[in-house]
Order: sequence, then structure tokens, then C-alpha cells
Amino acid sequence: MAMKKGTILVTGATGGLGVALASHVSTVYPAYHGIYTVRNASTPNVSLEAAIDPNTSHEVLSLDLGNNASIRAAAASINQRVSSGAIPPIRVLVLNAGFLEFAEQTYSKDGFDMSFAANYLGHFLLTLLLLESLAKERGRVVWVGSNVHDPSRPGISARIYPDEKWQTFMRDGTADGIAKGTWSSKEDDPTFRSGFRRYGAAKMCVAMSVGELQKRLAADPALKGVTSIDGS
Repeated sequence: MAMKKGTILVTGATGGLGVALASHVSTVYPAYHGIYTVRNASTPNVSLEAAIDPNTSHEVLSLDLGNNASIRAAAASINQRVSSGAIPPIRVLVLNAGFLEFAEQTYSKDGFDMSFAANYLGHFLLTLLLLESLAKERGRVVWVGSNVHDPSRPGISARIYPDEKWQTFMRDGTADGIAKGTWSSKEDDPTFRSGFRRYGAAKMCVAMSVGELQKRLAADPALKGVTSIDGS
């Protein structure tokens, strides 16, 4: 088998956008090894399987972004295989997986609000753990965002953030309220808006991380060839 040009990793490959990304990678970039993460790889996903060209080099990998142990295990496996040469370095890391809940409010295995954990914290941890496996020249970290992160955006403010108190995410200068789920909790507001706001706050953390990560990558001689990109 010919040496692959690199690896393209896509999280959240069971959703509509994730399946489309997997199909795009498989058909447009067949010279790359594809890693498509799902919460449980042992459960068949007909849409994902149909989207991937079976003749391409690829794998479906279990990754639960609401479980830090799962994230660490997946990253350790990938790092070991990149280090050994079993798979090529990661050329593009697409942080696509998303989580949105309306009537309920759930928490991760590590005690964080699930919207915060799955949309932001899990991806942030995964990225840090995989830095050693990113292609040092022209490696890319692509964060998929959402316009719901901006309370001032026309059409969103009145619908999701009608009360002025929800238009400031961090009143105490920290993200603790968002992380612990006490900001816009189900108890504060039992309507669908509370879950939408928690999702928006998590995506705001994503938006803030894009530039901050890029600044730190540029300052690191070993990683200055890697770019952090807003994929909204």
C-alpha cells in the first residue's frame, strides 16, 4: 500500500455534517488516512458506512467527548500509532462534534455540563493531547462554531437571549458557571432557550479558543507551522 499523505481526523462523524465531511474526505482526499470518531464504534452507523469509500484507508474510532478518560485513551492510541509510523501525522483535525439539548440538562462523567464538555472542553483536551501528532508543516486544527455564540446577532438575540441578564456569559470573570451548568440552568429557565444558551456559551468558548490557540502555536518553534482555524 502506498504511503498516505497524512491523516484527516473528523469528530462527530455520525451527524449530518460529520457524515458529509467523511464522504468529502473519502472521495476528494483518498490519498489521506481518515479517522472518523463516533461515541460508540461498536454500534453500526448505516449513513456513515455508506458515505465512506471502502477502498480508502480509514477507521471508525470510539470517542466520548463527555468522558475525559475516553478522550485520553483515544489520543494515546493515535499518538502511539503516529509515533510508530503505523499512520501518518494528522494533517487536519476537524473538531465537528456537537451537542445540544432542550428540555433536559445532563452532565458529563467528570461533572461538567454536557454542552460545555462535548462542544468545548472535550475538543480542547483532545487538541492539546494530539499536538504531538499534528503535521508540523501546514497542520490544521479546524473548530466548527455556531452563530448562536453571539447574543447580539440579529434574529438570535430576541429568540434565544430575550432577557439582558443572559447576554453576558461570564459575570465573575471565569467560565465556572458555564462549565458547571449553573448559568442558564434548567431550573433558571425550563424552556428550550436554556439549553440553546448553554450551547451558545460553549460555542463562545470555542470562538475564543481559536485565536488564543493560534497565538500560542505561533510562539512555539516546534508548532509554529500548525494553524488554528475558525470553521464556522
